[in-house]
Amino acid sequence: MIDLRNEFIMATVKTGYSNKNGDVTKKHRNFYKARNKYIGAIIPEPLYLDKGLRELPTQMGIDND
Repeated sequence: MIDLRNEFIMATVKTGYSNKNGDVTKKHRNFYKARNKYIGAIIPEPLYLDKGLRELPTQMGIDND
């Protein structure tokens, strides 16, 4: 069982804050850091596994090391 700060869980939000490489940016970190103060758990935004599957040109991805 996981102990959370509270029972609120933030659903995914497509921020579109990544660059053309799908990297996590400072804008991402600031976005999630601000919400972390009040939420028990955060589900990160949808990630693409292959550049051909991107929904947004600025979507966060995990298609490389």
